[in-house]
Amino acid sequence: MNKPAHMKERCIGFAVRSASRHLVQKYDDALKPAKLTSGQFAVLAALSSVGRAPLGLLATGLHMDRTTLTKYARALVKRELIDVQPHPEDARSKVLSLTDLGRKKFADAMPFWEEAQTSALKRLSENGLSEDGLALFKKQLALLAED
Repeated sequence: MNKPAHMKERCIGFAVRSASRHLVQKYDDALKPAKLTSGQFAVLAALSSVGRAPLGLLATGLHMDRTTLTKYARALVKRELIDVQPHPEDARSKVLSLTDLGRKKFADAMPFWEEAQTSALKRLSENGLSEDGLALFKKQLALLAED
C-alpha cells in the first residue's frame, strides 16, 4: 500500500489543483494594476465575446458555479462594469451584460492579461513544451474535465 506522503507525487488531481492555484495567482498579480481578479476578468472577457448572457449559462460556459459567478457579478455591478437585468422570459433568472465602462475596463486590462499569458507560455516553452504540445496538453485537460 502506498503511503499518503507519496500521493502528492502520484495524484493528478493534486498536481492540477496546485498548478491551477499558482497559475491563477500569477494572473491575479498581473491584473492588479487593472484592479481586477482573474475571475472578474474572465467574466468581462466572456461578456465581451457573447454580449448578453443569462447568469446560469455564463456560469456553465466559464466552468464556474453560480455562487462564485454571483460573487464576481456583485463586485462588477458595484463598480458599474456590468449590468444585471431580469431575464425577459424567466423572472427568477438574471441576464448579465457589459456596460460601456466595463468594455473600457476589459480593453484596458487586456495588456496585463497578455503579459501573464506570454509569461506562462514562455515558461512552458522554456521547459520543452512546443505549440503542438500545448494544444495537446489543453486537449488532455479538457478530457479530464468532461463528465
